[in-house]
Amino acid sequence: MATQQHTDVRDARPADGAAILYILGKLAAFEGCARTPGLDENLLRRDVFGANPRLNILVAEGSGGLEGLITTCANYSSWEGAAGCHIGDLWVDPVARGKGVGAALIRSVVTRCQGQGGRRVDAHVLHANEARGFYETLGFRQLSEWCIYRKELPAATRCSLPTAGLANTSDRSLVRGRLHGKRFVATENAGGISNSQTIFEYSVAGDAITGTYRGGSILTGNIVGRALSDRTIALLFQCIADDMRILAGESVGTIGIDEAGLTTLEFEWAWLSGDRSRRRSSYVEIA
Repeated sequence: MATQQHTDVRDARPADGAAILYILGKLAAFEGCARTPGLDENLLRRDVFGANPRLNILVAEGSGGLEGLITTCANYSSWEGAAGCHIGDLWVDPVARGKGVGAALIRSVVTRCQGQGGRRVDAHVLHANEARGFYETLGFRQLSEWCIYRKELPAATRCSLPTAGLANTSDRSLVRGRLHGKRFVATENAGGISNSQTIFEYSVAGDAITGTYRGGSILTGNIVGRALSDRTIALLFQCIADDMRILAGESVGTIGIDEAGLTTLEFEWAWLSGDRSRRRSSYVEIA
């Protein structure tokens, strides 16, 4: 009950972008997808946070960061003569499951849809998804009389909307230019063990990112990851601390530039064991 009281369901904000991409990547892995989602940082700016949004995202935020999200888009039924809503993705952090986060997200979607005159909310759920019964407890029913049909369109057709002002999403040269051969130090790292004496150094080859870090309370550490877009990266890290603990975690980071022209890194991260709540950290390039 206490967790529910400290979980806030709200509209996603541009600052949530890196966390959203990380969550969708986790969802894709859970569903056994061979590739990562096509939604990237540029498409988030255009299709979620732009002047004419095509996708709505609600997030559940707890004291440790984002605990879940749900994506929706509007639809319309000529039969009902009313608008409706389609749920595309629903994800809850494993450490927050069983605490009502998913139900809170769905109820928020239903309430908003009703408030806008909507008559129904649809959801596509995988046959193998163990959460199918969860939807039924919230009043959803399986439509056994319907089958889903889909025609895949060429990428050029799907992406034919105007993209003026957006960077080329396939260009990873910015990642290499801002990371390769450069060293970084933490400026903020609540809940982590790296500090101002810990030095991080990265190498970039294509989309692949590797790195090392040591110093302060860390004897030695290694990083592997890849570029998700021209400004977003996903990393796995592991280290041996000075008390001989072996620690590992995962993160999604956003690359920026400060007023001095130095590269900055803003991460949303979590340990892979123990307390897995989401945390934030900031790093700046060593001049």
